[in-house]
Amino acid sequence: MTEKITYVNRTQRTSKAGKPYTSLSLKVESRGDKFINGFGNQSNESWKVGDTVDILIEQKGEYLNFVPAEGKKAEEITINAKLEHILTKLGLIQNYLQTNLPKRTSDGNLMPSFPGEKVKVEYPDDETISADQIPF
Repeated sequence: MTEKITYVNRTQRTSKAGKPYTSLSLKVESRGDKFINGFGNQSNESWKVGDTVDILIEQKGEYLNFVPAEGKKAEEITINAKLEHILTKLGLIQNYLQTNLPKRTSDGNLMPSFPGEKVKVEYPDDETISADQIPF
């Protein structure tokens, strides 16, 4: 996603393993006053306020992190976002089916909508379902 930088701060730090690294904190127009954190490196060392950059933003708990929009980590974030979208859609479909399809008893018969109602349903021998039978 293309973002316009409104704040940049680079801080030299040392990892628990004793290795030095650059922490890069950004603010971008689309996220207002929220900090977005990542690692400083050669590809982003020239970034400054007003630049438009291509990054992916990922929420980790209460924190926002960024990575360049190209590369393996960016691919992973994109795939995870697509998977979340698919899982959300599946949840909606499951909810629709649970609330709109008739319930069945343990022996496979349809449950009546109200006490005393008799339900008779005939199924084809091969129990195939055509596309026009699907309610969505």
